[in-house]
Amino acid sequence: MIYDIEFIPQALSDDYAQEAVILAHGCFDILHPGHIAHLKAARDLGTALFVGITSDKYVKEAKGSSRPIMTANARAEIIDSLGFVNGVIIVDDPTAVPLIHAMKPRFFVRGDDHREDNSKGSEAEIEACNQVGTRLKYTAHRLGSSSEYIERIRRPSPKVTLPDRWTGEMIINWIDVASLVTVTGVGESIQDKYTYVEPAGKSPKENTISYICRGEDVWMGGIMAVMNHLRESCTVNLNEEVITSSPVNKSRYLDIPFGTKLFSISDHITVPPLSQESMNRILNCGSEMICIADFGHGLISNEMAIRISGRHEGFLALTVQANSLNYGFNTLRKWPSADYVVVDEGEMRLAGEDQYGDLVDMIREWYRDMKCRYLAVTRGHRGCIIFDGWDMKEYTPSPSIATDRMGAGDAFLGWTAGLASISAPIDVIGFIGNLAGSIQVGIPGNSRAVTRREIIDIIEEAECQTD
Repeated sequence: MIYDIEFIPQALSDDYAQEAVILAHGCFDILHPGHIAHLKAARDLGTALFVGITSDKYVKEAKGSSRPIMTANARAEIIDSLGFVNGVIIVDDPTAVPLIHAMKPRFFVRGDDHREDNSKGSEAEIEACNQVGTRLKYTAHRLGSSSEYIERIRRPSPKVTLPDRWTGEMIINWIDVASLVTVTGVGESIQDKYTYVEPAGKSPKENTISYICRGEDVWMGGIMAVMNHLRESCTVNLNEEVITSSPVNKSRYLDIPFGTKLFSISDHITVPPLSQESMNRILNCGSEMICIADFGHGLISNEMAIRISGRHEGFLALTVQANSLNYGFNTLRKWPSADYVVVDEGEMRLAGEDQYGDLVDMIREWYRDMKCRYLAVTRGHRGCIIFDGWDMKEYTPSPSIATDRMGAGDAFLGWTAGLASISAPIDVIGFIGNLAGSIQVGIPGNSRAVTRREIIDIIEEAECQTD
């Protein structure tokens, strides 16, 4: 049954006075297996399960202007149709706090992936539980992401062909081995704000276009985006997960419905350099791999780059990026060595000070000068070139529909650094890197990482087609 929140106390006293009442809460925009397993586990904790549904207004605020996919009433009816659910309540609040106060359930149940949720909303729910005597419980099930399912429905997965001499099982085995590599990330943190606007018309007195704001999203980019991919592909060192800076804030304004970027604003360009304490943490972190994303905002000076290159004993994966705030000033030249280098073609040419020369010759020269184990040059829609000193191969990208090209290089680095650290063949590295980049361009901004499940599903599908 679907209840109004104001009638919940009366309903509980009439029908469930002697029962152990359990409460779960969420958006449930698309009901998927993670939700079912979680709700069944919650139901087993008592004899009456009630489920709160976040109202449309607050789903839109939290997840963007294109959500929810279904109205709150539709989502409530679907949850209510589950035979083990006793009641559903639509909550006009971003949290379950009003419902916790109204119901005073025995348990408030969350999924396992919310154990580390330190958001203000989460803290408010915990405080509400404490106030009414409700115990907080976590099921052993990870809810997973409705957003990921929705994106995959909207955007077909890239169709790929497995590289010669490798089966899908063999490639997945390389991924499994790389997932055991411990990693610490270093680099600038960037906060990306996407503001969605709609043109209202030309101003009658000026040659400007007026826009109406239709919503906004905020995601963490820079090294934080790279680390999100590394969490899917490697084992992040929990003691020294990431060494970073205060975020550089970048605001991008997008014309809807097509998502065309109109212009970008940054609040500042530079951040303070690494402290001596941070340098010591980098050099003594104990991780098998350090992954450095140098975005050129001042965190890593030339002297620091030389010191890190010369003293770090583990595997060093590196990208040195050029962007509008540092173009021409932040190049690969500041780094004397690294085990694995990922740059795009423009960054390679900036480092070589050669706009029109032969790219292959340039790659060979830089490989020799940096004494690296692998050098990967990404080329956008043309794929990538990887060189390991013995062999050089060029790989075309997996076909994909580009929603937003931002973050494709981060996905390439995050998904190939671990493979490079275990000396995977360059055709495996190139294949996985292109696949991750092809998936990422279909994801808006840095809203989420390319997941292991996505990578594995596409490889398994490609193997089935081969068979």
